[in-house]
Amino acid sequence: MQITNKKEKSKVTFHYTGYNESGRRIDSTYLQGSPAKIRMGTKALVPGFEEGIRDMRPGGKRRIIIPPELGPPVSVLKSPPQLDSFTISIF
Repeated sequence: MQITNKKEKSKVTFHYTGYNESGRRIDSTYLQGSPAKIRMGTKALVPGFEEGIRDMRPGGKRRIIIPPELGPPVSVLKSPPQLDSFTISIF
C-alpha cells in the first residue's frame, strides 16, 4: 500500500482477489495486470472494503470478509446479497 498520508483522502495502491460466498473468483487485479489505485474516503470502494484496508500498512496482507450490509448496493448486484471475501496485498 502506498499511503501519501494518514488523512481520510490518502492515496492507496493495492492488489486484490475477490471471491463470492460460494468460493468463485469474482474479480482480481492480478488478472487485470495492474494494481488498484484509489483515494480513501471518496466512496471509490464499497464500505466494507475500505473499512478492511483502512489501517493496513505497506507490505501488509489481509483477508477480509464483507457482509452484505457493507457490500455493493443491491441495485448493482445480479444475485442476492452475500458475503464476499478478498485477499489483499498492500504496496
